[in-house]
Amino acid sequence: DRDGSLTMRYFRVSSSAAEYAMLASYADCACGLVILLHGSSGATWSSVMYAKMMANVGHVVVMPDSMAMPDSMGLKGSGTLKTTAEIDTLDYWGSSKPYTGSCSWAGGKPFCYSTKTENIVHDSAAYREFVERNYLIRKLELDYLVQSQTALLNAFDKVVLLGRSEGA
Repeated sequence: DRDGSLTMRYFRVSSSAAEYAMLASYADCACGLVILLHGSSGATWSSVMYAKMMANVGHVVVMPDSMAMPDSMGLKGSGTLKTTAEIDTLDYWGSSKPYTGSCSWAGGKPFCYSTKTENIVHDSAAYREFVERNYLIRKLELDYLVQSQTALLNAFDKVVLLGRSEGA
């Protein structure tokens, strides 16, 4: 329910200093801050539902988005990012796709993948190494948030790290 009736707001951070400061200003009235790490498909589907649930019970939710990597990096990413206005935020079940494309290993992006059984069974050792590199991306993403948003983290008495699928 992002129609505003519960005063929830959904937006993609575009002016980090101002927008993270705004989120920090909610510390006195929120239950806490949840840092949500999405799975391999990005900030879509179940990850968005988790964010909605946590916001519904009074938390401020921040979800770093590794799929937002610029295509020019050639590692991961799902094409051009949509603006907040272009994302259908009213569909509870997840058609809130924030990307114009998809992340595809076949598209030459080595950190795009799918947790399909045949990929794991074909070469489990290589798949494990591959997934560990993806976890490194998630760690670096979290490291950046912690280093660059100290004021946001310090504003809240309770900070919860929540992950789903490959974000767990």
